[in-house]
Amino acid sequence: MTSNSFRYATKIWLTSAILSPFMFFLISGTIDAQRLSISFIGIRDFVIFSIILGILFSIPNWLLFFFAIKFINKQTHRLHTKKLFISLIGTMLTLLLFYFMFLKNGLGSQFDNHLKQFIAYSLTIILGTIIYRLRPDTTIETNTG
Repeated sequence: MTSNSFRYATKIWLTSAILSPFMFFLISGTIDAQRLSISFIGIRDFVIFSIILGILFSIPNWLLFFFAIKFINKQTHRLHTKKLFISLIGTMLTLLLFYFMFLKNGLGSQFDNHLKQFIAYSLTIILGTIIYRLRPDTTIETNTG
């Protein structure tokens, strides 16, 4: 049995983890590994590496995001207000994750790339919040038989 909030949070989280590396290329305006300063790993490996790290390191964010969505979904606000709060929380959780992963010890030489990655992850979370349907949090029965 899974709740609608769980499914909604999981869809947004996975969409962000999978699509953000591609959004990073759009924001950067190139897929040239040399210009992106990722020539040591290459484009394909960067995407694979980003997806794996994005999923692994964002698991705590996904759990916090799920509980925030569960709380917001119980409120009596209009749907677009709920989605606005969810987008803001998703962006703030992403900012915290990037702070602890990349910025805690200073800006570093890769600040420009980290900023573009943060924007990419935030945009995909906001897009996921808009695209996916948030329904009342009733429990969904799954057939096992």
